[in-house]
Amino acid sequence: MGWDAIRRLLGCEWFHRRWVIQESVLPKTAIFLCGSDSISMGDVFRGFDMAVNSLLARPRPMKKLKRGNTGEVRPVRVLRELRQALETNQNQFGLFWLMEHLRFTRATFAHDQIYSLLGVCNRQEAAATSVRYDLEPEEPYKRSAILHANIHGNLDFLGLCAPEQRDTLCSGSPGAPVLRTFAGPTWLPNWHSPKLRRCLGLSHIDHEESFFNASEAVPFSPTFEGEQLTVSGAMIDKISSIADFCPRDRALEFSDANSDLYQQYLDCWMSPNLIQMPSIGLKALYEL
Repeated sequence: MGWDAIRRLLGCEWFHRRWVIQESVLPKTAIFLCGSDSISMGDVFRGFDMAVNSLLARPRPMKKLKRGNTGEVRPVRVLRELRQALETNQNQFGLFWLMEHLRFTRATFAHDQIYSLLGVCNRQEAAATSVRYDLEPEEPYKRSAILHANIHGNLDFLGLCAPEQRDTLCSGSPGAPVLRTFAGPTWLPNWHSPKLRRCLGLSHIDHEESFFNASEAVPFSPTFEGEQLTVSGAMIDKISSIADFCPRDRALEFSDANSDLYQQYLDCWMSPNLIQMPSIGLKALYEL
């Protein structure tokens, strides 16, 4: 089962539908249909692990990014962790953690990027989230962000607020869907955007990793007032320059674990030494 086979399998629409997440992780026994045959979801997860591990062991030109778990494989690995947690009665995962790592799965209406995960996310967040289809999607997104900051005490979702993800979302009613421009504040991720990416480098599947207030030693209390977010901070350094890692028209290659650009970024990120950036000639990653 090689990388090409994985990509063909993950090309099936089932893997991209948001509502099937609950179908695959909540039942005590779940099976995966393969034509006239079937295998258990546990065997599906084990098959992906074996294939990904074998790809990681290949020579450098075929190496894949273990840390990032990016692209099409990420949702499968998240589903496995989620199913294992539910089977062993572990604490359910945070809503925003699930929304980020399952971002390659889609619901027709923007509201359902949140509502489709309430049955499998942290119970405190699920209980505090009201289902309101009468509101425009930006409002449930804002309420969830405020709730997340209050419960978890972090603002990691800010790392998802790159300008590219402020494109479109689908609102309206089931009989009259409307595709329009995202109108949320700049600190709010557009969870319905196919361009949603973390802009602070590669994020792997880790529940403890924090990009903001990483030391967890500096107390802060964010204040949300209308469209404005105010948060205290401490000046520790200045960024002298920022540059793109690659031309903007190649950015989507970061989601393709088989691309040369993906491999170059992997080598740059994982190297213990500063190395030349492929397209801009700056040793920027670690300097910043």
